[in-house]
Amino acid sequence: MSPQESRQSSVSRDLQAKATFADLLDPLLDASPSRTWSAYLDQLLAELDTGDAAQERLASELYLAQDAFDRLMAVKATSDAGGEPTGAEWAAAFALLRLIRISRDLQAKATFADLLDPLLGPPSGDPWATYLDQLQADLQSSDDQVVEAAKQRLATELYLAQDAFDRLMAVKATSDAGGEPTDADWAAAFALLQLIRISTTLA
Repeated sequence: MSPQESRQSSVSRDLQAKATFADLLDPLLDASPSRTWSAYLDQLLAELDTGDAAQERLASELYLAQDAFDRLMAVKATSDAGGEPTGAEWAAAFALLRLIRISRDLQAKATFADLLDPLLGPPSGDPWATYLDQLQADLQSSDDQVVEAAKQRLATELYLAQDAFDRLMAVKATSDAGGEPTDADWAAAFALLQLIRISTTLA
């Protein structure tokens, strides 16, 4: 475990007994001198129905898909109202906050491959980059049995639909070739990697 992960794990344990979700945000995400994270998230939620600008901020600043953000804010709403989120809801919220922090910290990294192990966790076998490349090759195989086995792995190991995996690998291909994915491509990749991590953690 890296020093940053150790620190975040310790912070998470120390904060679990705090009264409100808002107490978690600044310690876990690092406070901005110009705003609190609680106010920022509430404002973003209010603006999401008003146009594309808030959607772009959600993708480019938090690296979250809409459904993940909605889950996070549902836990916040329960806590803000004086309710007590379930253990599973707290776990999902901690996972999302940790992944937001990692995504923001890794924003400046040079290649897609640099993101994989920090965002998805230590691989159990091959490095994640190798695993994804092999899975893509198997999905494109001329052997129907290999393709079907790869589809099963995609569904049960990554919890992704084929089109989502294809989008993820398109960003990887651009980065691996020395290109620079667009901000929208990076945001989509971060969101998919976060969803993989959450799905595999909670499975």
